[in-house]
Amino acid sequence: MPQAQTDQLFSLSVQEEETLLKFSKKLHLRRLLDSFYDFYTVQSETAPFFADHSAADIEGLKDKQEEHWHKLLNKESRDTALKHAQEIGHIHALRGITPRLYLAGYSLVYQELMEQAYKSLNFVGSTKRKALIGAISKLLMSDITFSLTSYIEKNDETLTSHSKNDLAFHVVDDAIKASMTMNHLFVDNMKLSQLAIDVDQQVNSISAAIEEMSATVATINDNTEHALESAEQTQNSAQQGFQVSEKAMLTMNDIHDAVQDTTSKAHSLSESSKQIEGIITKIQDIAEQTNLLALNATIEAARAGEAGKGFAVVANEVKNLSNETSQATQEISTIIGGFVESIQNIVASMEHVSESVITGQQVSEDVKNRMEEIRNHANDVSQRMGSISVALDEQNQASREISGSSHHILNNSNKNKELSTVNAKLSRDSSETIANLITNIAHSVEQDSSMIIKLAKSDHLVWRRKISDAIMNQKTLDQALLNDHTKCRLGQWYYAIGQSDFGEHEAFRKLEEPHARIHALGKKAYELYQNKQYEQALATLDDVEAASHEVIELLNILDKDAQAQAHSQA
Repeated sequence: MPQAQTDQLFSLSVQEEETLLKFSKKLHLRRLLDSFYDFYTVQSETAPFFADHSAADIEGLKDKQEEHWHKLLNKESRDTALKHAQEIGHIHALRGITPRLYLAGYSLVYQELMEQAYKSLNFVGSTKRKALIGAISKLLMSDITFSLTSYIEKNDETLTSHSKNDLAFHVVDDAIKASMTMNHLFVDNMKLSQLAIDVDQQVNSISAAIEEMSATVATINDNTEHALESAEQTQNSAQQGFQVSEKAMLTMNDIHDAVQDTTSKAHSLSESSKQIEGIITKIQDIAEQTNLLALNATIEAARAGEAGKGFAVVANEVKNLSNETSQATQEISTIIGGFVESIQNIVASMEHVSESVITGQQVSEDVKNRMEEIRNHANDVSQRMGSISVALDEQNQASREISGSSHHILNNSNKNKELSTVNAKLSRDSSETIANLITNIAHSVEQDSSMIIKLAKSDHLVWRRKISDAIMNQKTLDQALLNDHTKCRLGQWYYAIGQSDFGEHEAFRKLEEPHARIHALGKKAYELYQNKQYEQALATLDDVEAASHEVIELLNILDKDAQAQAHSQA
């Protein structure tokens, strides 16, 4: 590309130059180069380029590249750096570093540059961001353009000594490798998509279960709150019952003491009544003796005659008083006897009352003990219900957090499912584009055995992708794809031209069995899918992939020998 065109296409504006100048002062080029060489000196495809380089040589390369980039970032020395880029491209071409490897390396450089750029753009406006990103992109494109110019010149030189078929073969080989990678990526993405769908369904189920669990925990929590209130009320009632029973016990004790005291006094009164009876008896005896003495006195007065008349009157009065006394004592004795009997009845009743009071005391004591047990149990239930209530509050909070997290997981699962589907579509589209590229290139060159084998490999990869696509995405498959192994391009070549070119080749003879097997497996997988036996269909696809590796490996051997034969004939 001429210098004037490059300047016009990739020239930087004044603002881009100013923004780039500020960024270049913060740029850590050495860290970028350290990452570059740490990665590419150990990769299997690029490590051979550094095999004869010592650590000091690597550091020397870093110094040169750092100098090149400083010149490229500086407006005054940029033209010199771009001319140097052409020389670098020429050296890469001579050493066999392909444009693919060169661009792959540059992608790592670009990634590191943009990462540093983004970090430096945290606090600047959108205009300056756009200016810096534009400046870096233009510089990189300029550097790449001038470097690749050498590859074009090198290709122009080598085309005189190598046929265009060789170039097409290399491109097709790379395209087939890319196609294999994209096919693997497509199948992996489809499996990932299926897993994402399964995960999405599981997450939906889990989310619903969590919602239900949260509602259940909330209901249990409400019921527990009511139970806790009831337990507290029971506890209060039990405490009050205990207090009442304790008061009743004290009252029964007072009653018992009063009854005992009354009984004791009744006994004393009974004893006093008996003593009164004794005194009455003595008075009765005295009255009787007095009456007897009065009678004797009257008799003696009668004997005395006139002299004893006065004494007889007195004796008669004494007798009358004695009789009245005797009668009075009899009445008193009768009254006292009735009183004593009443007192004895009272004593008997009080003893019965005392027995009842003792029984009441025992019952009150039992009631008190039972109420104390009820109170203790009520306290225990209240404490346990309190602990349960606290635990359920924590469980309720945890359930809400889990519910919120499950919604977040569900959203991420949906995004993952969508991304998996998009990735699968992109890999499918890329596979189709690569397949079309291989076909177009193959038709533009001579169709020798090597190119036919390459096309067969490409067709085989396309066939396998379509089988997988139909099963995993539930599509209808063209029945022509389910024909046996003799109808596809590889089969037609195998049983015609292939027999004459490679009939005695060991890899060619081995090819027939896995090729036939893979077609049978593909048909079986699709039939299982049509019968809704999806898991078995997916398992069979794994067998298809294993057989496909065998087919591709044998075709690679045949392709390599076909190319060697073509070069030897040339």
